[in-house]
Amino acid sequence: MCLNITATAISKTDIIYYEGPKGVFPPGNNVFASQMALTATNGWFWHPGAEKQVKSLGYFLDKLQRLEPLYCNFMINIGPNRDGLFDKEMVDRLKEIGARWQPAKDRLPLPPQPENISSFITPLSITASAGKAVVYPAPPANEGSPIATLLNETQPVVMLDGCADEVPSNGGFAPFQTCWKFDNQPSRFITLDLGKPVVFSKFYMLPARHLGYNGIVTAYMLQSSNDGQHFNQIKEGRWGMNADLKIASFDPVTARYIRMEIRASVGDAMISEAGVGN
Repeated sequence: MCLNITATAISKTDIIYYEGPKGVFPPGNNVFASQMALTATNGWFWHPGAEKQVKSLGYFLDKLQRLEPLYCNFMINIGPNRDGLFDKEMVDRLKEIGARWQPAKDRLPLPPQPENISSFITPLSITASAGKAVVYPAPPANEGSPIATLLNETQPVVMLDGCADEVPSNGGFAPFQTCWKFDNQPSRFITLDLGKPVVFSKFYMLPARHLGYNGIVTAYMLQSSNDGQHFNQIKEGRWGMNADLKIASFDPVTARYIRMEIRASVGDAMISEAGVGN
């Protein structure tokens, strides 16, 4: 599972997490309750000499000053030493931070949070109208790479692989996203098989995130079924022309199958992830 949202949407997480070690900070217009973590020394874990690598007071104050106005918690990763304790140098630095840092009392309250999904239902399988699996941008992958299977997948299951944004950039890997790119034809759809009838009230879809507006689904229709043959309409609507996570909410439905028909898109429609929940 490498789902990790680092832009302007939340998916499969209670609080958005920005990948500080990769240089990802919340955007200047962030309205999400969020968090970011960085290491106090040159590594996530304690190692001999770590006490000499404690980052400066200015380093930590800079991060706090940048993140607090953006509703982002700053977590400092500290590795306990072989005695199970924090090194004295680290404790002294924390005392300095506590003495110098004062939260801004005039910061505006957290804005109302965008719609999200609190519980997810894992689909058994997915089918789709004609198209092909694509990767953007295509990263390097050596034989035996942990992402090799993802890169070689050719079926619509790429929309269930959890790989929505990035994998670690170290070790020869780079940011990438797997998507299903639909052929340009009158009927374009995906059908999720949930394995058995279950109750759900939300459908979500994550667009391609590296291509601007290209591939964005802007109009849809949702249908449900218990036999996979006879479908009843749940909802139809429109989504904004952006790469944010798309969520459609409706009255609770009990069904085994849900189908999304693509009514309109910017160019050839592309979907990275899709699913249901509540």
